[in-house]
Amino acid sequence: MKRLIDSFKYAFDGLIFVVKNEKNFRIHFLVALLVILVSFLLKLEKYDFIIIIILIFLVIILELIDTALEKTLDFVSKKRNPTIRAIKDIIAGAVLLSVILSIIIGLLIFVLYLDKIFL
Repeated sequence: MKRLIDSFKYAFDGLIFVVKNEKNFRIHFLVALLVILVSFLLKLEKYDFIIIIILIFLVIILELIDTALEKTLDFVSKKRNPTIRAIKDIIAGAVLLSVILSIIIGLLIFVLYLDKIFL
């Protein structure tokens, strides 16, 4: 049981580390809170809200993976290395694509609710 509790503690320690040390994560987290607030204000239906939550978690999970990979690569080599640079750019590209996807789907969902309010 202690190992299970410790594993949760380590996971929360990792989340706290990222919140404290990674500006992009904090930005994603604040935007996520704003999107959740807007979702409540627009009274999204259950399935629309589920989609929004899945997209938020997708972006945050990819940002965590990006941070872990960058820290690992920085540990492996302090020198400039084109392969390491490419790996970092690729994972950053994955985060960017998840953000673009989230914005597109989020806007499609929110526009439908804004139409109901203004029409």
